[in-house]
Amino acid sequence: MSAPPLTFRLAARIERARLLRWRARAHRLLSFLLRLVVRLEVSGLENIPRHGPVIFAANHVNSLDLPLFLSVCPRPDFTGIMGDEVRSKPGRLRLVPLFCEIIFAPRGARESVLEGAVRALERGDLIGILPEGVCSGTGVMGRAYSGVAHLSARSGVPVTVGAWHGQEALASNLRRLRRTTVRLRIGPAIALQAATPEQAREETERLMRAVASMLPAPYRGIYA
Repeated sequence: MSAPPLTFRLAARIERARLLRWRARAHRLLSFLLRLVVRLEVSGLENIPRHGPVIFAANHVNSLDLPLFLSVCPRPDFTGIMGDEVRSKPGRLRLVPLFCEIIFAPRGARESVLEGAVRALERGDLIGILPEGVCSGTGVMGRAYSGVAHLSARSGVPVTVGAWHGQEALASNLRRLRRTTVRLRIGPAIALQAATPEQAREETERLMRAVASMLPAPYRGIYA
């Protein structure tokens, strides 16, 4: 496993309370900047507790998902889980430590990723995970991985579900100098079990059907 990017190692040396204060300010700045190009409509934000461990899971549309969520998230103690392949694009990661923690997930290292995520939850963080792993680009849902069920079962923390769409049109709207309307719905938390691999898959399917139920029909993909 490769070493974390330099900016992540530097952020790790800063006292946590101070870092969280900086991140709260960075989230407000991010919200201001995104509003220049995005009209974000959010419902159900009250389903994310202001304190204590939370797992948030949503469909994966594109690279705008993380900044969109951070721009409305009422908490600075956010930890995201990303595939380890993003380390090959350090330019995309340079500013991330200003906004959140990241747990990198190399292929075949599920146990170490789960251990890191459980530690973050024990610390009281909000964990963000996009179970499909790969962004669709179109907003149409694809098959999800079952790691979210293992994390919920192991930590005892239910999963708060979210569903968003609209950000797939950002690039084309920017070319036309138009703002993009993005709609985010956040539903109640769902506890998942994972006593066996089969149960973890079934529970993940149940979670993703809950996500799909909050999306317009054309976005539901295999979960229609």
